[in-house]
Amino acid sequence: MRAPTREIAEAFEAGVPLRGGVPVRVKTRTGVAVPDLAHPGRWTGWEEPIPGCILVWSDKGSAWSVSGVVVPGSDAGHVSRAIAAILGADRHGPEGDAARRTAGGHAMLCVDSMVRARTLDAVDGWIAVLGEKLDDDQAHGCMYACADADVTARALAVTCPSTLRVYVHLVPPEMATAREARRWLMGLEAGDPDPDVET
Repeated sequence: MRAPTREIAEAFEAGVPLRGGVPVRVKTRTGVAVPDLAHPGRWTGWEEPIPGCILVWSDKGSAWSVSGVVVPGSDAGHVSRAIAAILGADRHGPEGDAARRTAGGHAMLCVDSMVRARTLDAVDGWIAVLGEKLDDDQAHGCMYACADADVTARALAVTCPSTLRVYVHLVPPEMATAREARRWLMGLEAGDPDPDVET
């Protein structure tokens, strides 16, 4: 991998210890690079553009890991595009929802179901799995079937009245209504009153 020249200069200025005449590590934009001492001039690094999504790179190529699951090469492009779709996006409001939907759409293309699920978690892209609307309750949200055949759960979508951000929660498939799903998420028992609705 090409030496991170600017970052090396910054490491020298910061007083990072040297080994073989180069800093033992340099900070990159979203991670760390270390010199490959067996191959002078080459570097290996890792980046974490969003929490849990790590890209390890060297002169031999790169590989993603999402929440501890190694991403096969066939899914690497989908993961990379999912992450790129949410980088810099406002996490709240309609623009953030659009970015999460786009990121989730890329994640949904992953063939490996564990990579798909972990990527959907990492990019908060579950909004992309919403299928047929099953129940619409103004006080409790909207219940959906999941469009992904590998997801046996149902999805409850609730909108924050302050920011208008849509939050999607997976709930057991036996949940029939949005009210039932919201009460389940909050751990309420049959005799407990419904929670207040923020206005």
